[in-house]
Amino acid sequence: MNINTKFFLLTYLLSWTTFISGSWATIPKEKCINVDYSDRFGPVRDQDGHGYCWAFQASALAEEYLCRNNPTDCGKSMSPLDISRCDWSLVKNAEGGFGWEGLKCAIQNGGVCPEDMAPYSSLTSMGCSFWDFFFGGKEKCNHNKVADLYDKWESAKNKYTCDSSAGNFSSMSKSLKEIQTGLISSLRETIPEQLLSSKNARSIFSLSDSRSDFLRRVLISSSCEKNRFAINARVIEEHLPYDDRNEEQKNEIMNFIVGGLSSGSSVAVSMNLGKTGFLNSLLYGDGSHGIVVTGMRYNAKKGKCELRLRNSWGEGADFHGWHTESSLRNAIYKGYYLEDK
Repeated sequence: MNINTKFFLLTYLLSWTTFISGSWATIPKEKCINVDYSDRFGPVRDQDGHGYCWAFQASALAEEYLCRNNPTDCGKSMSPLDISRCDWSLVKNAEGGFGWEGLKCAIQNGGVCPEDMAPYSSLTSMGCSFWDFFFGGKEKCNHNKVADLYDKWESAKNKYTCDSSAGNFSSMSKSLKEIQTGLISSLRETIPEQLLSSKNARSIFSLSDSRSDFLRRVLISSSCEKNRFAINARVIEEHLPYDDRNEEQKNEIMNFIVGGLSSGSSVAVSMNLGKTGFLNSLLYGDGSHGIVVTGMRYNAKKGKCELRLRNSWGEGADFHGWHTESSLRNAIYKGYYLEDK
């Protein structure tokens, strides 16, 4: 027996000893509680290619919170655009964020408004093809065209500031106003008119301090700002460094999910989809995706615990509905849920 074979056998025996001494390779029947919260949410939506799963996570937990505190609010869709307003990143090559931060923002800043007051479609209807988005043409996506208008405004302001010592201030002010008027005209041609209703378009340019801030002021309506639902809860989090070989870590995050579901809340999780099987490793690689676990049950026929998933890729998409916990546990490494204060 060579040294490599001996090392393999020793490693295998040590890992088996760890298993029989207390750890578990999947959620056992006695820990697999029977809950299903899937009827607390609004319709399943589609993030439509944008890196915005984290905002859909956060808005889903907000929907559930409102439902369990007031049954008349069950089924309402809450706005992922509004709930992410403190962690906005809809700019070139910078989409993505953290759902728990979005929820904390909403809790501290008046809550979140319904989807129809800050519709996600105001972003996705802006004319970005699948090809443009995924194959290097993001500048053609209209949300980037809108943000580019802010860049042109900043460039004009900086130019006139640099030239002010040699020019006439009244002429400079007049020229800037004309440039701004042209940019406002371009803005109105690019976005739905209802987004600018009751807004001062000039102030959107003048008060914004970044591309992201400009987009936020454009895409979130005044009615949204006035009709936010308060969230009187706190965010409970579990963040572990990703290591698909660490059984203790996997058990810890699964215990966290069981704890959140037992407390009466669905649990938002981060998943490395490429770690859920060989085919998925080819399809999804090592990219992280945010999904909400809305239920758990023990499937006696399979002899396995199952988790119910809510995915923001639309009905019928992968990773939606019931999946065995054993097929997911290698992939999940972060989680958070809402707990009433």
